[in-house]
Amino acid sequence: MINKFRLFNIILVLTIAFIMNGCGSDSDFDFETLEKGTYSGYNTMCEDISENLQEATLFKIDSQKMLESFWIKHNCLLTPKPELPIVNFDYEMLIALLDTMKSTGGYSITIHKLAENDGNIDINSIQQAAGSGCAVTQAFSQPFHIIKTSKNDKPLTLLYTTETINCDSDL
Repeated sequence: MINKFRLFNIILVLTIAFIMNGCGSDSDFDFETLEKGTYSGYNTMCEDISENLQEATLFKIDSQKMLESFWIKHNCLLTPKPELPIVNFDYEMLIALLDTMKSTGGYSITIHKLAENDGNIDINSIQQAAGSGCAVTQAFSQPFHIIKTSKNDKPLTLLYTTETINCDSDL
């Protein structure tokens, strides 16, 4: 038979573990994907735009003016231009993650988690590239992912892992 002191200790340990586990999940943020694709016009020579990203880059868009400026660059090659997404900047913001220009297709970038960490918002993402044996388009690409989330004034930190898709087959 289990004594009361041992039972109390087991319940105490389980309660503390439950509370500690719950604290971590409260720091994650919900988000909604607005647009994800393989080609952003951000790095092209559209009109007076000649900004060349040297690495995957985050854009925190928390005002209508910032959205309009970003949207022009991001969609500069499209005709007709897509309408601006509807965002209530009193409560929401957009986060855009743009990868660098690639010489072929077969690449993607995906935001999969937002979490608060030491006063920052960590943007956890995965960069994927086609490996040997994969058939890819022979055209430039620039993967991107744009999300909507709750407005937050904390700085963003990009964290990403890189995966290579293996397409070799042993047929």
